[in-house]
Amino acid sequence: MTTIANTFAAKLAVAFVAIAMMISLTSPAQAEESVEDQIAALMATISALQAELGVTGGDDMMSSSSVCPYTWTRSLNMGATGADVMKLQQFLNADAATRVAVSGPGSAGAETSYYGPATGAAVAKFQEMYRAEILSPLGLVNSTTFFGNSTRAQANALCVAAPVVETETETETETETETETETGSGTLGNDEGSIDSVTETSADESSLDEGTTGGVIAFEVEIEGDVEINRVDVFMDESTGGGVSNDADDYFVEASLWVDGDKVATIDVDDFAQNDYSVIGTDDYRLRFSGLDLVFANNDEPEFQVAFEVVNNLDSADLAGADWDIVVEGIRYVDGEGFTDSDTTTITDSFTFSAEEVAELEASTSSEDPEAKTIEVSDSDTTDDVEVFVFEVEEKNGVDVTVQDLTVTVTTGNTSGETDEAVVVTEAKLFNGSDELDSQNVPTGGVVAFENIDLAIDADETVDLSVQLSFADADDYAAGTDVSVAFTSFDEADDANGNDEGDMTLSGTPSGEEHELREEGISVEFVSAEINKTTSCDGACASGEAEVATAEFVFNVSAIGADAFIIDAVDTDGSYSAGAGTVVTVTGSSTVLADMSVTGDADLGSTHFQIEEDEEAVVTVTVYVTADTDPSALYEVVLSGIEWNDTDNTTTPVNYTLDLGDFETGTEQLFHTN
Repeated sequence: MTTIANTFAAKLAVAFVAIAMMISLTSPAQAEESVEDQIAALMATISALQAELGVTGGDDMMSSSSVCPYTWTRSLNMGATGADVMKLQQFLNADAATRVAVSGPGSAGAETSYYGPATGAAVAKFQEMYRAEILSPLGLVNSTTFFGNSTRAQANALCVAAPVVETETETETETETETETETGSGTLGNDEGSIDSVTETSADESSLDEGTTGGVIAFEVEIEGDVEINRVDVFMDESTGGGVSNDADDYFVEASLWVDGDKVATIDVDDFAQNDYSVIGTDDYRLRFSGLDLVFANNDEPEFQVAFEVVNNLDSADLAGADWDIVVEGIRYVDGEGFTDSDTTTITDSFTFSAEEVAELEASTSSEDPEAKTIEVSDSDTTDDVEVFVFEVEEKNGVDVTVQDLTVTVTTGNTSGETDEAVVVTEAKLFNGSDELDSQNVPTGGVVAFENIDLAIDADETVDLSVQLSFADADDYAAGTDVSVAFTSFDEADDANGNDEGDMTLSGTPSGEEHELREEGISVEFVSAEINKTTSCDGACASGEAEVATAEFVFNVSAIGADAFIIDAVDTDGSYSAGAGTVVTVTGSSTVLADMSVTGDADLGSTHFQIEEDEEAVVTVTVYVTADTDPSALYEVVLSGIEWNDTDNTTTPVNYTLDLGDFETGTEQLFHTN
């Protein structure tokens, strides 16, 4: 059976015979235009025959639409030859956006079996067209001229059926101009080119932190003509010695090459080649960044930088003592005419390591910590969720940190000795604001470990944490049992740089106030205390004259659980004796008088004033101090006890002394003349 190709060949042979006969029969005298007309007629016949077969010329007369389906089975790069190269050119020419050439060798219908710069540039366009499928999975920003595994897989996936060939419109020009939108991703022209100069520039870093990535050597390349840079060789060596490791995998995760701020290649530390290259020392590492295919135009000045990703856990000796030398020696390139050369300018630098910042936590008492108080507890049920301690945690070194576990200690006691914390307190809760972080039962000994609290503290920020306690019913322990809470330790924490509590600086063990637990009693709230001269001679006192000062204390007294009776008397001896009343102490030898007044919800009796349950009275204690003996002494007055009872009884009162530290005046100088 006669094939289409055979028919075409036969017709073409007839056409050539015809034109040969016409030329042989034409005499020299015939007009030149007659021969030209005959040749033109023959070429028209050939074109018609080509159209009949569906081809436009070329080595095998195959159109670019006829390549698919086809499967490429090997990777291709500059200099490759073979039928699969021609198939690749035909495939690329099927789309005007990726065609190899507009005319001449490599153009549609004139595909060749040679993989040159034009084919590489078309492959780069194809990679950009399918960036998400080819470049992004490899972590590449820039396209290359290499028809490798990813590019080949995408071409094979598309070439399972014949592609639709785009038809150029009359408005398309014969020569396309590409705009270079990414580093080194332009199209290599056909002109000669070279690297005019390589100049060292300032690298981003001279010291690398643990767990970070930084550039350590940088250089600018000045391009002349059309150049494609394919390889950069870098050498490095640890130069300190003295027991410091020179193994790259003790320091690095990977190396990377950056061009104008874009990462174009990486090398895993396992692929660092170590040998006696004699560039730096006797055991250099060579990092060969190859297959770059970075195309630059005349007068381009790209800036290159070599960077390293550092491991998170550098050994302390290596961290403190390592000093690495690094050298760039050898930039291999090819120009538009296919000439390959290397620039051997040497760029040298060095770098060290520094410890990354580690979070620092400090615990301290918060200004919101509650004052010492009497806590009313039930004699028939638990008393739940009483706030007894507020402390703050501050991050002080500029690193975000998350605290997972911390410990507080609950302490209870009474006048007869220590009380079992597990008997007095049933539960402890930890809060951050209104958010409950954890709750735990309180064991004997009171050590409470709050776990998995996931407390995030921003760099240089402070958070307030509060502890709430629930108490067993009051029949389980003695009236007047006291309770306090102290922060003990940070047990587990991690900062943003991967450091744990063992790496951090941790400080502070703040304690809260001591509170009193009572089923019934009084609660006292400090209002004010001050001392002022009321009689003065300004230091020029007459014989026997003395200055006088008045000290005044104001405080609120509330009755909890039952009515409370306060002894209506002031004892100025400074030492407690049952039934003497509210006790004051005066520093400095003096003559002292005192009285007490009550306002608010209180009923005055013969020896007491009575405050009903849940009511409050305002008590004012006034002390009159007259200078005595010392001609210019300093005087201060302290309130040290308040006697009360649940009945009108002066024989066996209870002396309230809970945290009366605020109940003191300032000092006043009083003059006396003998």
